[in-house]
Parts: sequence; structure tokens; C-alpha cells
Amino acid sequence: ELDSPRVHTLRTVPDAVTLREIAEDARSAVVLGAGFIGVETAEVLAHRAITTTLVEYGPQVLPPLDSEHAWLVSGELRRLGVDVRTDTAALRVLAGEGSDTVELSDGSSLDADLIVLATGVRPDTGVFEAAGVACERGAIVTDEHGRTSLPQVWAVGDATISTDPVTGARRPVALAGPANRAGRQVADDIMRPGTARALPSPAGTAIVRVGALTAAMTGANRRALIDAGIDARTLHLHPNQHAGYFPGAEQVHLSLHIDPADGRIFGAQAVGADGVDKRIDVLATAIRAGLHVDDLIDLDLAYAPPYGQAKDPVNLAGMLGANVLDGTVTLWYADDLVDPDEVRQSSLVLDVRTADEIATGMVPGALHIPHTELRGRLDEVRDETAGRPVRVMCASGVRSALAHRILAQAGFDSATLSGGMLTLRATLGDKAGELLQAPADPTPRNRYTAPSRQDEHHDDH
Repeated sequence: ELDSPRVHTLRTVPDAVTLREIAEDARSAVVLGAGFIGVETAEVLAHRAITTTLVEYGPQVLPPLDSEHAWLVSGELRRLGVDVRTDTAALRVLAGEGSDTVELSDGSSLDADLIVLATGVRPDTGVFEAAGVACERGAIVTDEHGRTSLPQVWAVGDATISTDPVTGARRPVALAGPANRAGRQVADDIMRPGTARALPSPAGTAIVRVGALTAAMTGANRRALIDAGIDARTLHLHPNQHAGYFPGAEQVHLSLHIDPADGRIFGAQAVGADGVDKRIDVLATAIRAGLHVDDLIDLDLAYAPPYGQAKDPVNLAGMLGANVLDGTVTLWYADDLVDPDEVRQSSLVLDVRTADEIATGMVPGALHIPHTELRGRLDEVRDETAGRPVRVMCASGVRSALAHRILAQAGFDSATLSGGMLTLRATLGDKAGELLQAPADPTPRNRYTAPSRQDEHHDDH
């Protein structure tokens, strides 16, 4: 029940002009839906010092993102002052004299001078279907040149259905880039039949700015791969967007989904303050070109300290992927810690960070040995394992990969946590605070106290 003059949609430029005028006098706003439009709208309203609540029916903001990336975006929205409510539905809007009341499924109510409905996109194709145009779940069906089921009728854009190039799923792609490019190719088919290029299947490459962060994605996300029954391995990296010694270095939180058999790239996502668009565009091109993850090692990308690293984050992703494919690196994942008791019983968790780092929280029951001391303390690991495999972790995955190789060479069954503590915290979200505990003794069995720079990515000169 959303019948109120204070409820507005944001679909057109005139809609945006109207909302801007209304926002001049608004003190509180509720945005329903945390997709691209909803998130951008909430950010703008918060910048105008309007008390803003963002309500999302699903478990996270920006549903196309994997959860570990969506968590970073939620944190940025909260930093901007947006009240983020996920797993929550709006039941009804009660119109009032001075403001409306939005009743939510969690039992709470919100007062709002302005309500923006941004709950999704549905093709408005009823008139075309009634005229005989074939549709599938409300989206217009076309061939590879945009031709519909009726002669001399073409269609492109948000209202047409596309086949996902990775999963094979049939769905509309509501993005401006594919629609605009398809317009040219349809025009070619109309004017020069038989000579026009076929329309490619869009990979869903998209980007959004949220406060100081940028989030971008291309190809299939984890949920789409699971739904399609496609086996995938995920790589997590947190390299700097440019040389660490150059001012302004920021981490790019990057992930790739790959085929564990041959390294085909299924999809990629990234969140960061800078350099995100460049990496996702390169990876979108790689997917379109049919490159596999180890091909990324050889991409000759522009380098100078203000712009990148001698080993660009994309190159590093290729190196990690190649190591995973050939067995040099074995990964374990933050999702494995959903049941920490089971993990502790079946394996030994080895934390190779410094004492200062583990004081901020570590997995209960984990053994702490800084990676620089590991070679001299392998007997301690052997005593603790009791035949169990070792699951190594650090801050971002770099030091734990080094420790994993030391352990493997010493005959241990080991694996390194993909993305380290950064990905662990983002994956577990609010639950991370419940799981991670500061050790009773901040320097247990540890003689190493100097801070390590091993998790920073340096350029080779």
C-alpha cells in the first residue's frame, strides 16, 4: 500500500527535477530499494542533510555485487549518514498531514516528507505484446540483429531479453551502454540487411559511485553461478591502485570468479576509492575476448607510479589465478568460518599477522606465529596440528600465501585464506564482531613485534 502523493519514482530527467524541488523543503526521506538508483538517490539526499533511510528487501545493498563487496558499500553509506535497513520490506505508507509514516516488516515505522520508490525495473511492454510482439516474462524476444517476431519491427535496450554469456540465463539488461551500441547495429541491419554485425550478449558491466568509493562489476556474480550450477573458484586481492610509495595509494578490493579447470574468467568485481573503473574495464575486455585468468599475467598495461604498479592489480590477479590452477596455491574461504567450531575441529587455523594486528581480533583457538618466524617454529605447528590440515590467514592474503608455501614445502597439508582478514570481515559483516576476539595475551608465544610491510604491494625496479 503505497498510495500517497509523497511517494515518487525516479525514471526520467523530469522525475529528477521534481525530486530536487521537493528535497528543498524535505527533512526526512525513505528510499525503497537499494539497487543503483536507490543507492545513488540515498547518497544525494544525505548530502543535502536530509535524514535518509534506505530500505532493501534483500540481504544487502546493490544485489548484483557479491556480499563481501556490498558490505563495503553499506559501510560507506552509513559513513555518509544513511540508515541502511536490509532484509526489510515496506508494508504500507500511511499518509499524514505533515508527513507520511512508512511501516516496515521489522515492526518499526519511519516518518518521511519524501518517499522514493526504487524497487526495480520491469519492462513496460504490454502494448507491444498485445500487438503480437513475442515476449518472454515481459521482455521482448529478438534475434541476433534485434528483429522481433513481427516483420519490420526491431527492438533494443532495457525492454528486450538477453542471454547471459556465462550462465545462459535469460534476462533483460537494464544498462545504457549495451542499448546504445545495439541501436547502431540495428540501424545497420535496417539500412544494410545481411551485412550488420550481430548483437553481442551483454556481460552486465556496470559501475556506481557511492561517497568516496566506486563499485564496479562485469560478468557473472557468485549467486548467478550457483543458480546456474557452475563450479567456480573465487580469487580475492587487495592491491594498491598505484605504487605504494606514491602519495594517495588506496587499496582496490578485487575479486574474480574463474573456472577451476581451465581458468576461464566468469566475472569480476571491485570496490575502492580509485582505479576501480580501469581494472573492471580491462577485465570486461578480457571476458569478451575469451581470455583465461593466466592470460592476465601478460597484459601490457600502462604503468607509472601515479597510475598503477609495475605489476598491475590485473596482472596480480592473473598470477594468483595461475598459482591456483597449477596447485602452487590452495585457497580456503571466509565462508568456511560460518561454523568456527567445525573448522577448529577439522583443521588448525594459523594466524601469521603481527602481535599488534591480532590484538584487533583473531579467530578463537587460532595459533599465532608471525610469518617471519614460521620456518624456525614448524615443530610447534606440527605439535598443534595432530594430523589436521593447516588453514593460514593474514591481513590481505599475501603473508599467508608465503606461509602456505613454507608449510607445503615442509610436508603440511595447508591452504591460504582468500583475501585474508579484509575479506573475512567483509564476508561475515556484523557477525565478524561476534566471531573475532582479542587474545587474552596480546603477545602469545610471539617474539616478533615489529610491524610488517609484507602485505603491501611494491613495484619492481
